Amino acid sequence: MRNKFAAAALSTVASLSTNHALSQEAETLVYVAVEPCRILDTRKSPAGPIDADNHRNFLVAGTAVDLAAQGGEVDCLNPKGEIAPHAISAYIIAAHGGATTSGGVLTAYPSDQPPPPMGAGSTVNFDQSQIIGNTTNATLCVDSCPADGELAILSRNTDQHVVVDVQGYYYPASTLESCATEDLAGDWQTFIAEESLGWYTCAVELDETGAVDNGSCAGDGGAIVTSGDFLIDGACNVFAQFFIDAILHEVQVARMSSDHNTIMGVVTVEGTSTTFSAMRY
Repeated sequence: MRNKFAAAALSTVASLSTNHALSQEAETLVYVAVEPCRILDTRKSPAGPIDADNHRNFLVAGTAVDLAAQGGEVDCLNPKGEIAPHAISAYIIAAHGGATTSGGVLTAYPSDQPPPPMGAGSTVNFDQSQIIGNTTNATLCVDSCPADGELAILSRNTDQHVVVDVQGYYYPASTLESCATEDLAGDWQTFIAEESLGWYTCAVELDETGAVDNGSCAGDGGAIVTSGDFLIDGACNVFAQFFIDAILHEVQVARMSSDHNTIMGVVTVEGTSTTFSAMRY
């Protein structure tokens, strides 16, 4: 199996070229999906709705304590830790909550930039008292960001409550760094999204050769990671095969983070490709 992996062509995981909606920069970004998490709900925030023709900054990741002040309900952590995301995929909702006094527009943009001019950058358009949302890619502040958050939201024409559910993060493509097989050794918590099961987690122990020593999965009767083998090259590209209750999971291509504590990639399960991540604990 190792020879098969070593001969595999290397490529960037789930990469895409940026467009205007994501960034003005000509670079490649890598998308990392997360279980949808609510980072803000102004109906539950002491600050209340965003005032008409004003904006407010918001955090895009953090613990439940970090996000509580802006009405976030659960932990929504940055999957790549030390690497700042350049954009998010999110469902942005104009919520009624008694605040709306007329139709209006919500615009999401990086918090270090001035608000877009009138008529530009609409994210959600809504009528008076309407609850409506839009799934969008919103560019974030990356460097020298305000302390209160990387994402700014402007409300035009009316005081407006806003709800945001993050669905994934966009990161710059990883630069080459040095990795060795022994960097795989340790206890890992894996997260896999399967269409039939939703997100589920498995605890897996890898030895210094990348072999699966043992493992188990939460829920659904306690599935067992029966065997497997991971391979990493000097450029931190990761390939793997492992069996969960005799079903093959093949990580076609993934990357290890610069701190060697996170692996992000794509796994194929019975012909279906889905998101895979692992964090050392």
